[in-house]
Amino acid sequence: MNKSYGNFKREQFNIDSGWVHYDLDNGEKYWNERYAFIARFKYNRSLQGRFVTFLKNNFSVSEYLGYLQTGMTPMAVLKSKGFQI
Repeated sequence: MNKSYGNFKREQFNIDSGWVHYDLDNGEKYWNERYAFIARFKYNRSLQGRFVTFLKNNFSVSEYLGYLQTGMTPMAVLKSKGFQI
């Protein structure tokens, strides 16, 4: 990741049909350039809210996306700081 990002802001999350993305540039670029994949909830969409809240309170954007780039799954990243299903 070339750019450093600060803390997550709830209003920049886009949650749609089990997919969670984050608006990195707060609406300043085209869709495919500004949204980062956060997680997909294929089987348990009820977990989305808790996941986003824990993510927002325990990770910076750069930290979380850095873990994803190493190949960790979204759930494994959160569990590394104590998230429980």
